[in-house]
Amino acid sequence: MNNKPPALFNFENYEESGLTDNELRFLGFWLGDGSLGRHEDKSDEIRCTFNNKKLKYLETLNILSAYHVRKDSNDAYEGRISIIDHPLLAQHIYKCYNDKKEKVLPLIYTNREYPYIIEGFCKADGSEKNNSIVVSNTSKSLLLSL
Repeated sequence: MNNKPPALFNFENYEESGLTDNELRFLGFWLGDGSLGRHEDKSDEIRCTFNNKKLKYLETLNILSAYHVRKDSNDAYEGRISIIDHPLLAQHIYKCYNDKKEKVLPLIYTNREYPYIIEGFCKADGSEKNNSIVVSNTSKSLLLSL
């Protein structure tokens, strides 16, 4: 019989990322409803999709470079951010992919930063039910990393 105590791990990072609180919130939102794309001019583009309610939240962050109504619905928007205006945020978004190109939340943030990321993620993929927030996402890798 093995009486060894379980191993303890401390994943907290003590060095801040340099992202503003609103950029951390956007990072979380992007984890829920974002994607990377390519423009015709081959420059990288960071995109997210959202409805009217989510638009109001995103506007408070003052991160979006532009957004427009998608052709398939009057209540759906597609927004993008400029990686020129937010280069550090773009670097962190690129870090949110594992080797299989699946979204994950890496263990590189401080305990102060994670609540902002989780707040943004809940705004993208969460809903309130019985005084709790329930999140729904199709990415098993992302949910397990959260």
